[in-house]
Amino acid sequence: MCSSDLIDELWSEFVRLHQKRRESLGQAGCFSDPRFGIFLRHAAERMAAVQACWMGVLWASQEPVGINLSFCSGNSLGMYQTGMEMDRIELEPGHLMNYFVIGAAIERGLERFDFLRGDEPYKEGWGAERRVLYRSRLFAPHLMARVRQSQIGRATRLNSSHTVISYAVFCLKKK
Repeated sequence: MCSSDLIDELWSEFVRLHQKRRESLGQAGCFSDPRFGIFLRHAAERMAAVQACWMGVLWASQEPVGINLSFCSGNSLGMYQTGMEMDRIELEPGHLMNYFVIGAAIERGLERFDFLRGDEPYKEGWGAERRVLYRSRLFAPHLMARVRQSQIGRATRLNSSHTVISYAVFCLKKK
């Protein structure tokens, strides 16, 4: 679990590590758009207020080498985002953070750990199962809603990736 104070303490380092990781992969990183950072921080603070936000930090030589942000919903914990120090990649901070956050979820009696969207190879190594989800849009039964629906439907057909999202899910069982 985390608090607003912990979010305040870790946020800038979390953003820095996330951006550093994405840029090492040749990607812009989601925090390159400041609006996303504002949105996510606000969401994390609201989730922390209802004890549904987890932030974990992995330390080496008194320096953070990895930070993750996860959200809890019911009996499931979803790892939303991570950042790691690429200069310390030999420590495998991603795997270590997964180990500790999955262990914490098990200790708290959660039944599922969800790596969320994407089919990166490391997820399968953790016993994740691929899930296919479908996006649905509901519209009111009046004329303007139907017009909007037809416009959105055209945009969706142009980019079929909007209709199917894959999830990797790791189920937790206490023995």
